[in-house]
Amino acid sequence: MRGKEEFVQVSWEVALGLSAKAILDTIEKHGNEAVFSSSYGGCSMTTGDYSGGAARRKSSCRM
Repeated sequence: MRGKEEFVQVSWEVALGLSAKAILDTIEKHGNEAVFSSSYGGCSMTTGDYSGGAARRKSSCRM
């Protein structure tokens, strides 16, 4: 059904709650390694430019 169901508009609070639940469910089922952080903050540990640094250094973030 992915891509065939209608989109439903929700508040930011609901959207963030659904996103957080999906992330936590993924971690519970598959472990922290199943979640990739691609942001410029939080768990990302980079050196040099973002793309080059991300390729050379593994994130040290653990939940």
